[in-house]
Amino acid sequence: MRQRLAIVLKLTNQQQLIITGELPEAIANKLLIGMEEDWTRQKHEQALYAIAGGATAAFSAVVCDAQIVAAVAVGLSRDLVHTVISQSIKGTATMLQSGMHPAMLKDQGTSPEGCTIGGLIILEDGAVRCHLGRALREAATLACLMETTDHVNYSRK
Repeated sequence: MRQRLAIVLKLTNQQQLIITGELPEAIANKLLIGMEEDWTRQKHEQALYAIAGGATAAFSAVVCDAQIVAAVAVGLSRDLVHTVISQSIKGTATMLQSGMHPAMLKDQGTSPEGCTIGGLIILEDGAVRCHLGRALREAATLACLMETTDHVNYSRK
């Protein structure tokens, strides 16, 4: 199973390997070094395709869209908010790629009695973290099942 995607792997502090286009089996195998049994490698390869090939971008787009809609609802311009949120996501990605742990990034963006921590409490109350995790696991599971099952979504509950 091949999908169109782009992956950036950090090899050293100065080097990056950029993979674009189809992800051939040889490259997928390099990404999955450390898997000892062929069936395990294949199972994880499909999960990697699901995560890198669409799920992460799609889920992130849903979060961005929700933020844009909410900002418009409080009176901000859609074009302005789209630009601001896009730049914020770009900056967030840069910090994550530099090695910053997501929890550290989240903590650095909050302050006591601040607006961000208030919003984070709402996200936690709504189990957003749990739902995003379950959604990603479901995408990876479906990717694995697609190898052996026709119309895999028809059988899912």
